[in-house]
Amino acid sequence: MTNEDVTFLEGKSLSYSKGIAYHPVIDMLKSIYDIREDDGASQIREKVKEGVKATRASEATTVPYLLDLLFAEENGVERTPMSPETRKERIIEALKGIVLEGSEIRPLIKASENLHWVDRSSEDVLKALMESIPGARVFLLFTYRPEFVHTRGGKSYHSQLNLNRLSNRESLAKVTHLLVSKDLDRALEELILKKTDLSGAMMPIMILSM
Repeated sequence: MTNEDVTFLEGKSLSYSKGIAYHPVIDMLKSIYDIREDDGASQIREKVKEGVKATRASEATTVPYLLDLLFAEENGVERTPMSPETRKERIIEALKGIVLEGSEIRPLIKASENLHWVDRSSEDVLKALMESIPGARVFLLFTYRPEFVHTRGGKSYHSQLNLNRLSNRESLAKVTHLLVSKDLDRALEELILKKTDLSGAMMPIMILSM
């Protein structure tokens, strides 16, 4: 999402996606380039090319690896012999390129929810971004559960906030807002509170700022 002042990107990890490489990254790319389920390879390629061109990132070192993540056919990467480690490094560099180059045009806020469910490849991407943002116009925001352990807290540009637990009333208010309904069956309310445990989780927020 963009306006004339800032670009806002949002992505979330899901409980079932922890074993899917780059899952939240791919979702973010689809959002950035407005890629739809019925888009063919040629449409995806054009959207990515135009988007990368707008950020002034290098097309040669960026477009093929973004297309590779998006499973677009004939992306060029499949014809280039390389180790899995090299492919991963180039994917990370491509992603860093669009974030850092794009932030030169417009400040960027990147929010990532449910870091406790992030897959390993996406976590490596986020780690690389964290290491790259000093001096850039980038604001990274992460939410995660208390049991999640990270090693990112030693940065001078890092802050952490702890959100207090929600009451049952606050939890149900959130649910009714999401469902756009004020009339929930009592049994359904109890089931939702039990399954989601919205009232029992403190959610730390990690912030790495510009």
